[in-house]
Amino acid sequence: MAWSDEINRGRRERRQIHTRVTTPEQVCFPHATQAAQLTRHIGKHKPETVWLLTSREADQLDATQWLKANRQYWGVEGLHQRLDASTNEDACRVRNRNAIWVLGIFRRLAASLC
Repeated sequence: MAWSDEINRGRRERRQIHTRVTTPEQVCFPHATQAAQLTRHIGKHKPETVWLLTSREADQLDATQWLKANRQYWGVEGLHQRLDASTNEDACRVRNRNAIWVLGIFRRLAASLC
């Protein structure tokens, strides 16, 4: 078990993680070697609990490292928020695979230029 207490976007956030060794058969997910229960307390909101799986062994990824990796995972949301605000990406109804690729490239190019 590990926990962190920090200020995130001006709000106090407390995260607690419990990890345990597992097998792919137990969780019905290929290559899973660890499972974790992450509980977040953000400001005055109700606590939120999420479950995580990884293929890394416990000696490669301990609970403290897992908290750090989980925090860094959300770094992609900054780009997504910019894309959604500037190009309304979430409302796009394009379904052709090639068109999605081309639009995505141009949207990211535009975001990098701004």
